[in-house]
Amino acid sequence: MFKPIRSLIFEPSINRKSGTIGALRVRQAAKEVIERHLNDFPEDILKQVQIKTFKNGVLGITAPPVISGELHMASFEILKNINFKLKSQVVKKIYFKAV
Repeated sequence: MFKPIRSLIFEPSINRKSGTIGALRVRQAAKEVIERHLNDFPEDILKQVQIKTFKNGVLGITAPPVISGELHMASFEILKNINFKLKSQVVKKIYFKAV
């Protein structure tokens, strides 16, 4: 009767570009790409990186200042990898906020 949300995220029949399910899919893909990019940092630092928002093609990420700078320098590669993982140009811009 009811499907778990995790199964809906990867269901091919759902429009992946809009709505809540699409935003969840973008956030999950971004988290995976960022964790892969920051794999040489300690686990406690990775926990401080948070994907905050996704709206109108803009992805918002908060992180400590040093990590935010590192991610900003690699933002083009991160953006390309997120869109590759999603198989379409869903994310158009990423902004990083140091906290």
